[in-house]
Amino acid sequence: MTSTSTPYVTLEDAAKHFLVSVSTFRSWVRAGIVPKDTYIQAGSVYRFDLPAVAAALRAAEPSSTTPTTGDDPDE
Repeated sequence: MTSTSTPYVTLEDAAKHFLVSVSTFRSWVRAGIVPKDTYIQAGSVYRFDLPAVAAALRAAEPSSTTPTTGDDPDE
């Protein structure tokens, strides 16, 4: 029998998936960059829903399509 739900992964596996250190991923969790609705926590144990984390990180990315025209008065 196969499950249709996404398996949750450890913090270490999530960090590996996103090619960052464990300490970086932990800081993202503490800073709220990884939203609470993308993981479950039981005591000090965290499990992450990778597709939900990826979607949240994409949504938090600064837009790379903003043109730089040199019109910034601070330049």
